[in-house]
Amino acid sequence: MTVLGYNALLDRLPKPGPSVPWSPEDWDAFGRRLNLYRADEDSPEGLARRAGAAAVDAYRGRYLDAHADPPPLVATGVRVDASPGAPPGPGR
Repeated sequence: MTVLGYNALLDRLPKPGPSVPWSPEDWDAFGRRLNLYRADEDSPEGLARRAGAAAVDAYRGRYLDAHADPPPLVATGVRVDASPGAPPGPGR
């Protein structure tokens, strides 16, 4: 077994010999799975797309944190068998 870098893999793939019969869609899926990207993704548009995706991910995280179930506003003094009892829920 030999470890290949991405450029060495690209050099080896078109040469005759054992190969994988993958379609272009299969190769695209393989690249996405490994988080590989083409050099043109370093273009201003690619950088803006990645920055936008990072901003959306950060916003989603803040939104989920802000809308998580809040803790009870008032602690109950109820004790059951010397342990704090469950706070009353809606409709109780």
